[in-house]
Amino acid sequence: TTAGTYRSHVKGFLRYLAINYPSVTLSEVTKLQVRAWFLHEANRGIAPVTRSTKLFAVRSFYRFLIAEDMSEENPASLVTLASPVRSRIEFYSDPEADAIVEWAAAQDGLRWQVGRVLLLTLRYSGLRAGELVSLRTEQVDLEARRISLVGKGRKPRVVPIPHLLADVLREYLDEIRPQLPESSYLFANPRGNRSLRGRYGPRALHN
Repeated sequence: TTAGTYRSHVKGFLRYLAINYPSVTLSEVTKLQVRAWFLHEANRGIAPVTRSTKLFAVRSFYRFLIAEDMSEENPASLVTLASPVRSRIEFYSDPEADAIVEWAAAQDGLRWQVGRVLLLTLRYSGLRAGELVSLRTEQVDLEARRISLVGKGRKPRVVPIPHLLADVLREYLDEIRPQLPESSYLFANPRGNRSLRGRYGPRALHN
C-alpha cells in the first residue's frame, strides 16, 4: 500500500539521520540534510522514480509533524528533484512469447506444467500479476468464458477468456489442478506455502 511504502521510506530517512546526524533532532533538520540523504540514495543506485516517491514520503511525514506541533517547518518542501524519466516498456513479440511458453512446456515436473498455464493466462488474459496469483476458482467461468474481478477502486471488472485459453484452463482444471495443494485459489503452488494458503507469492510467480 502507499502508506506502507511511505512508512518504509521514512524509516530509511530516520536511519540515515541517526547514523550521519545523530545530534540533529527532527525539528532541526534542514533542506541540507534532506538533500544529503537523496545524494546518498542516488549514489546507492536508487532509481529516480523511487527517489521521487521517497521525497513525497518525507514531505508527508513532516506535514504530520507540523500538525502535531513537533516541527515548525517542512524541510523536504524546499527540496526539488529532477523529474524522473520513466523507462520505456518493451513488449515481447509474438514469436518471443511463443518461445517462452514452448520452453516452459518442455521442462520436466509439475511446477512447469503449472508454469506454462500461468504464462498462457498472463499472455491471453492481460491480468496483472497480483490479480493472477489472487484469482480464485469461483471467479473463472469457462462456460461463459469470462473472469470476474474487482479492480482498482473496487470497481467490478470482467475479463474475457479467448477460446485458446479456455481450452488450456479446462485441461489444467481436469488434469493438473487435482495434483496441487487444496486451495480456493485457481493457481496453487506445488511447493505450497502455508502462510499463503497454497497460492503463489509474487516471488514464486516471478521465478
